[in-house]
Amino acid sequence: MFARDVMSRDVVSVSASTTAFDAAKLLLNSRLTAVPVIDDSGAMIGIVSEADLIGKARESGEECRQRCARQSR
Repeated sequence: MFARDVMSRDVVSVSASTTAFDAAKLLLNSRLTAVPVIDDSGAMIGIVSEADLIGKARESGEECRQRCARQSR
């Protein structure tokens, strides 16, 4: 068996300018765990995954908690 035997042929992708929110919605609605990120010529330049989005959301949440804690002093 080869990769071509199990690969997806109708690939869902996002552009580099797609927002994280829109990428998350796409993953959820498409029931995917990751999508390729493509440039203007259609070449793959990376991948965004659920784990990437969750990690960034955690970082953002921690930054918010720290900022709120500083402001409440």
